[in-house]
Amino acid sequence: MPTLHPAHPVLRGSAPALALDAELAEAALALVPSDLRDVAGARAANAARHAAAAPVRVRDGVRSADTTLPGPAGPVPVRVLHPVPAGDQEPDEDSWRAGSGAGVRGAVLYLHGGAFALGDLDACDTQCAEYARDADVVVVAVDYRLAPEHPAPAGLEDGVAALRWLHAHAEELGVDPARVAVAGASAGGALAAGTALRARDEGGLPVAHLLLVQPVLDDRRTTASARGLRGVPVFDADANAVMWETYLAGAEADGYVAPARADLRGLPPTTVHLAEHDPLHDEGRDFAAALAAEGVRVATRTYPGTFHGFDSVVPGAGVSRRARADQAAVLRDEVGQPDRAAAHTPEGEADL
Repeated sequence: MPTLHPAHPVLRGSAPALALDAELAEAALALVPSDLRDVAGARAANAARHAAAAPVRVRDGVRSADTTLPGPAGPVPVRVLHPVPAGDQEPDEDSWRAGSGAGVRGAVLYLHGGAFALGDLDACDTQCAEYARDADVVVVAVDYRLAPEHPAPAGLEDGVAALRWLHAHAEELGVDPARVAVAGASAGGALAAGTALRARDEGGLPVAHLLLVQPVLDDRRTTASARGLRGVPVFDADANAVMWETYLAGAEADGYVAPARADLRGLPPTTVHLAEHDPLHDEGRDFAAALAAEGVRVATRTYPGTFHGFDSVVPGAGVSRRARADQAAVLRDEVGQPDRAAAHTPEGEADL
């Protein structure tokens, strides 16, 4: 596995030497962390990164439609993606509703990453299409409000509104309300976990599974990875600090906004996927351990030689394809199958 030393340009001379997956090491030169203090510039860089993923976009076997749902501060845009088995005809391709004869499926509410300030429905479209196709689920992706224009808890409130909408329209969506997962990547992981906590506390919004991919969880940033991983590709300790400053805008975080602070009892079964060289790695590991201590069924998986966001910003790498396939497998086994067998991976830690 190639090693990037501190003199490597992407490491900015301050990061530790990193043993990276060979394909990721090749891509790392172009993946200097964005300066989140320049939100416009960071958004442009993020959009460019995801535009580069176009060659591996997935559309076969999936149809999608954009709509809006009622939110706490106005309409919330969402994209609804339905799997379409080969040979099936979908006469109403522009509708977010299930087609006639589509049957009943599980669903995934998806909250994209982007440091609470970046990202949109197009940036997560490939990932959501893969979930819909490979897990055989209906996906509702949420274009939640972003900081700094809309600091905490705006994005979380939009996520909760979307979960309410999904349950209220389950029949029209062709969804079994007992098979609804909430999934999120990076900052979307914080929103996903916060949404599950709100659902637990408010009642009436069942969540069958929680999938957290390289999640943001703790504003306190006291772990070794959160303190020490500066200058690593895509997202580092400094970007993590600026992200929380921007999102909180001087307010105090509660357990819904920063789920590592929450009482985790009664959360649904949870899967946590982590990148090895990620400032968020340790808080994800600790969150999984805290869930297990509260009796929650939890599985964790760390991908060696990887950095934050590797599966989306270097989508063609073998490790990225495996990671996305693993995510889809979790959703297929947990909510895509009527019996929700949940047998795809044992509890505990697995390094791949």
